Amino acid sequence: MNILKDTFGRKFPYIRLSISDVCNFKCGYCLPNGYKIDKSDNRTFITKEEIGRLAKALSELGVSKIRITGGEPTVRKDFLDIIKIIKKNSGIKKTVITTNGYHLNRIADDLNESGLDGINISIDSLDPETFRKITGHDRLNEILEGIKKLQKLNFKNIKVNAVLLKGVNDKEEDFKSWANFIKDNQIGAYIDDSSGKRISFEAKPFMGIIGVAKDTSSSVHSVPPGNFGGNLDINDLGIGSTLYLPVQVKGALFYTGDPHLSQGDGEVALTALEQSLRVLFRITLIKKESSSFISALNLKSPFGETKEYWIPIGLNEDLDEAMKMAVRQSINFLSLRYKIQKQTALAYLSAATTFEVSQVVDKTKGVHSLIKKSDFED
Repeated sequence: MNILKDTFGRKFPYIRLSISDVCNFKCGYCLPNGYKIDKSDNRTFITKEEIGRLAKALSELGVSKIRITGGEPTVRKDFLDIIKIIKKNSGIKKTVITTNGYHLNRIADDLNESGLDGINISIDSLDPETFRKITGHDRLNEILEGIKKLQKLNFKNIKVNAVLLKGVNDKEEDFKSWANFIKDNQIGAYIDDSSGKRISFEAKPFMGIIGVAKDTSSSVHSVPPGNFGGNLDINDLGIGSTLYLPVQVKGALFYTGDPHLSQGDGEVALTALEQSLRVLFRITLIKKESSSFISALNLKSPFGETKEYWIPIGLNEDLDEAMKMAVRQSINFLSLRYKIQKQTALAYLSAATTFEVSQVVDKTKGVHSLIKKSDFED
């Protein structure tokens, strides 16, 4: 079997196929004046029959996935026919599209029935006015309704992307609106097995590694976490969370990595569902003389916080010792933060607090507690 390769020997199992250069948006970074017809150009777009033959030829060269793009592919009246032709006749295993979503609300049912395997929708802002300024159209709400319709139809593979434009849609409130969008829409993940069985579950994106430099002249391994943070793999430290880290060297030297789309507590198979992510962090320095209660804790190890929970963390190569450390950290926190007697704090932890094993695969094991803030509200 001949395999499609470039001059460097790289294989191409995935091809992007533009079926039209026409677009009905006027995005400033692409077509600021909109699409203009050149009447002197007598060329025609590739026909659906030609696309079918091309897809079949590509599959025979080892291509297994085609992404249909443009311009805007859905402006073609035979767009749905093109999807069906590729799916039925070519041998291509996955057919996906990239669209601006202009027609999404109207064609959602047809897309779902066409056999399409995935859709990528370009939405450059969730603010209607900003969206209009970027695209030249006031159709954000209709596009979002189209996404909801696909979700109700149980369409599995929906992706949303945005082009960040300096000074236009890159403000902190823009990122917060995206974070809320992800939470509200229960962005999902899935795993396929060799029999074709698909297991779907809710995605919970977070960064597995968040840390500061360790105070040592020796090299530091990236796998085991420590009092400097590092490979903590705590899935509760996702969107909107806070992680407090004791600074050990001048400048702190913050670092992050190991992005996960989803991970179960324990991470028992060594890896989670790994995924490239773009993340915005806000870094705040809390000085020792600060009036913040965090300063009063005199932290010697990482400590987490979300809107709902305080998250004391225990780390040790022995899982039992990690659990003990998490309990001690929790008692100390409750005693300092809420002025609770330590024996009462222990009784509370035993009666009402969940302790989770964050991971058991990074040599140094992790256990953390989830102390409900609401239990201490007046």
